[in-house]
Amino acid sequence: MLYINDASCFIPDRFRNIEEVGELLGIHKNHIKVYRKMYGIENIPTALDMPLHNFIKKPIEQLIKKNKLNKDHIKYLIHCHTAKVISPFLTSIIRNVREDLCLHNANAFAISVNNCASTITSLELMQHVLQKDETSKAIIIAGDYAFTHVLQIIPNTSILGDASSAILVSRKGEKNKLLSISTQTEGKYAKGIWLSTLEASDFETRYAHLLSSVMLNAIHKAGITQDKIKIIIPHNVNLPSWKRVANYLKISLDKIYLKNIKHYSHCFGADIFINLVSIDRENILQAGDYYVMATVGLGAVFAAAVFQY
Repeated sequence: MLYINDASCFIPDRFRNIEEVGELLGIHKNHIKVYRKMYGIENIPTALDMPLHNFIKKPIEQLIKKNKLNKDHIKYLIHCHTAKVISPFLTSIIRNVREDLCLHNANAFAISVNNCASTITSLELMQHVLQKDETSKAIIIAGDYAFTHVLQIIPNTSILGDASSAILVSRKGEKNKLLSISTQTEGKYAKGIWLSTLEASDFETRYAHLLSSVMLNAIHKAGITQDKIKIIIPHNVNLPSWKRVANYLKISLDKIYLKNIKHYSHCFGADIFINLVSIDRENILQAGDYYVMATVGLGAVFAAAVFQY
């Protein structure tokens, strides 16, 4: 069994509103209004003046300090990112972070193949590699910079921002017990943001069904029923997509934690861990409650994980 022992995040102090970002990206004013009024996006954090090394190090440092971790017990350090090239050839940012933080026993590597769903993939991986190791811990970090036009905008869907988050996982814990994981890859949408108009329309039509099906499958694998789920922790892509999911699942939109869309917009894979931190701060979950983390990686990978708090 795997537990999330703690979660942390780093949100830059600097924000731009949707109008500023839209102008920088060359988005038509009418489309900017759609992003604000329909998609629910108001502010986008930006941290491009900070080296990416320091950006992803921030939430790791928070976890180590808060939990008074013995660094020798951290066996894995996994960086989930969406941009495929984030450092010069033959260099590794996450390995540099490992050395900087003196995490000498940690195996440091990155996962990016599933884009924003790489976070769930990492949980699945750690569930296997730690299954016979009760003392070791792993830190999973999600952090990307929206440093190009291509990375910052998903056409007619979302504007992306800069934020990083991390979770501490191990085989022992008092809360956030992982019960099940479900993923589904729809390779016909592998072009991502380069889908044709017809392909993009088909993806949008099937999106809510595919994501809901993955979530329901994870709930079934956990051995519980949908009505037992207290809250859904989502990626912050936009409001309309989650409204469609809520309609498909026949649940109130209030059961999906959507507050952070307007505050931070979509920050790649970091969203679900940022939202977990927010939910913890607001004391939304009580001991024994069930919740679902759900996210989608362009390409397209639908992923969900069920936890008991």
